[in-house]
Amino acid sequence: GQAIKESVTTSSFLKESIQCNQAEIAFAEAAAQKSQNDEVKKFAEEIRKDHTDANQKLKPLAQKSGVAVNQPLDEKHQKKLTELQQASGADFDQQFAKGMLKGHAKEVGRYQRASTQLQDPELKQFVEETLPTLRQHLQHAQEMAKAVGIDQATISSLSREMPEGVGGTSDTDNTERGT
Repeated sequence: GQAIKESVTTSSFLKESIQCNQAEIAFAEAAAQKSQNDEVKKFAEEIRKDHTDANQKLKPLAQKSGVAVNQPLDEKHQKKLTELQQASGADFDQQFAKGMLKGHAKEVGRYQRASTQLQDPELKQFVEETLPTLRQHLQHAQEMAKAVGIDQATISSLSREMPEGVGGTSDTDNTERGT
């Protein structure tokens, strides 16, 4: 029998990780320019630096696997960036905070799955080294969300890590490809 859910492949993980890092950097740059809140600006700088570093570490692994590194933002991330850039003031800060909560909760879950499923030892090491930073980002995003006036119930619901094997609503599931 075939496994119901396809395991994480090296190339799919690399593509999605690079794309997410590029999006986080773009969102952080928007926050650095638009936010008037010191907590948001400080968090944005942390995000920009850490996700730039992560992509630098992923580059040689991506090149070895034949995965393009400098891709434009995909449609989903570009749409989120455009929405974010159109917001201002407290609305901008709250949209940024909510996006960081949701994005980092999803990435922590994705990296946890990858740590058990990836076969490539170098990529697996990268995942295990990066996971604590992503968890720290999620924690900082929760603190920033409080600072911009988001209530605890919303913070909790947006930052809930998706348990492994539950649902299957991931918008990045590639099981239908067959390649």
